[in-house]
Amino acid sequence: TLDRPVEGRPQRLRHRFRRPPHHRRQLTSAISSHTVNWTDPTLVNGLLQTEGYARTVLGSNQVPEKAERLLQERMERQRILTRQHPPHAWFVMDEMVLRRIVGSREIMREQLAHLLEFSERPTSMVHIVPLDTGYHEGLGGTFTILDLRDGKNVAYTESTGEGVLINDRASVARRLVRYDMVRGHALPVDKSQDLIKSVMEEL
Repeated sequence: TLDRPVEGRPQRLRHRFRRPPHHRRQLTSAISSHTVNWTDPTLVNGLLQTEGYARTVLGSNQVPEKAERLLQERMERQRILTRQHPPHAWFVMDEMVLRRIVGSREIMREQLAHLLEFSERPTSMVHIVPLDTGYHEGLGGTFTILDLRDGKNVAYTESTGEGVLINDRASVARRLVRYDMVRGHALPVDKSQDLIKSVMEEL
């Protein structure tokens, strides 16, 4: 059910089957974005998930037919980052994302190898916030900052079955500051790659 919109507030829409309410609008914005910044404290971002990892995530408490459909849609969306002129993409994730065994150790080794490969692309960066950082602003939930080609910024947040696309300039600005704070805790790309390799060796 779509909540009645209130002036100056983001619209909310409850959803089913793990697809957040403003998902299509967010993807449309991502397609036209110049730069995309993601933070993920719990799982590998959907755009970076391997098929095995994504199947595990999407298949949890889901009937097989719908899980398979969602999987194929997720794999298709990943073309945003591999098309001829992809947006510049920065992914910041917590070290626990690397260490959480999703599916199996084999699936995680494949997933971490994919992260390494992705981080070597000229338009992409993967930063890891190490566990010894303790609490940081990124642990509050997943959110995305989209820098659109027309110079505008929008933000997207998602948690507990709800997604919100935010256009309000002040709200977006606050999330930009939060993103910079999270990224400030993260390791440089080369050190992040070393950490990913180290976790792979432990699996």
